[in-house]
Amino acid sequence: NSTALTSVLIIADVAGAGILSVPVAIAKLGWLAGGVTIVACLMINVHISILLWRVFMCFPQTRSYGELAAAVFETAPDWQRRWVPFVLSFLQGSYMFSMLGVNVLTSGKSLGMMFYS
Repeated sequence: NSTALTSVLIIADVAGAGILSVPVAIAKLGWLAGGVTIVACLMINVHISILLWRVFMCFPQTRSYGELAAAVFETAPDWQRRWVPFVLSFLQGSYMFSMLGVNVLTSGKSLGMMFYS
């Protein structure tokens, strides 16, 4: 994937399910707990992004999580070199498929609410 395509996919993921579900979560949690939860999620996201960036800087030739795992586990035992990239690619694909499902369900529910009479 190119950088532009990856950026668009991340923005679509966040804008699709994330932004549409935040008001409901804040309404259920309340202003204080909701605000604390959002700030905690922000801090976790920033930390994980920095860790991922540091690993990517060590292996700049990689373009996916599967390739990154293969590069990181290059000196690992044979069974780990075979299974870790496969499992990671499977999990990444499952996550993307699930997020597409959530986006379709959210869009359908939103359209249903717009045209409800």
